[in-house]
Amino acid sequence: MLFRKICILSALFFTSVIFAVEIQPFFRDVEVNDPAYKAVVKYTQTGIFKGINGEAKLNDFITKEHATLFLMKVMGTKNPNIYDAVNKGLLSNVPPSDQLLDHASWIKILSNAFQVPIGNEVTGQPWFVAPYVIAQGISAVRDEKPFDPASRRFVLRTTELYERIFGTKNADKTMNEQELRLMKMRDMLIDPQKSSDEIEELLWKNILSAEDVPENPRIQSIKHLNMAVLILLEMRKDPNENKKFERQKRAAFFLDHATNALPDVAPFAEDLRKIGEN
Repeated sequence: MLFRKICILSALFFTSVIFAVEIQPFFRDVEVNDPAYKAVVKYTQTGIFKGINGEAKLNDFITKEHATLFLMKVMGTKNPNIYDAVNKGLLSNVPPSDQLLDHASWIKILSNAFQVPIGNEVTGQPWFVAPYVIAQGISAVRDEKPFDPASRRFVLRTTELYERIFGTKNADKTMNEQELRLMKMRDMLIDPQKSSDEIEELLWKNILSAEDVPENPRIQSIKHLNMAVLILLEMRKDPNENKKFERQKRAAFFLDHATNALPDVAPFAEDLRKIGEN
């Protein structure tokens, strides 16, 4: 693998009581011993959870659409919409905007989002059973009945738990795939037998999939490398000498940022820099 493995989620799981001082002024209805306390702190710190009029309102029910958009933000999508959730496989269809979320549906959505291995479905078994059993095994589900409405507390607590247990593995897998594509694109850029369309197809897979990974130095570096490859591809498709210097400067900008985000990528960035020079 080209780049160093970086585990970022552990730094986000704050357990110290000291953070009560930071969130209490904003969420006066959240206690340190609340089951969702860790999740409230984490998602408040990252700007994903903002509460309502100074309260977290953890007992309130939540719509399926609202909960799904929250999850997409957790997964790194900056401006999510419910149609994207369907396209990404989190939901099978767009729910009515006022449809309340239930426990079983949320566990299924989490399982889809984090690609939780639930094994082969048993013939005749209800759709929610397999993911629900796994949720019970990791204490995501306790006494909650599958089709009772889910509270904001349940959504926050289970999201944090699934991200902690399954998120790092999926993020690493996605970034591994992106790095392999980057190496393949580097080789394709200098291979006259490879078409620019082939490179462009791989590049857009990288650009789009990067949006599903929470921000961390490794994914920041990958995003900058993607932009550098985009410029090199532009140079390959249109080898205009009058534009070459300006394009080299743009590529160098992104390559420098990629190296600053993750110094381990310096040799790879240098390979791309040389491609732009030749």
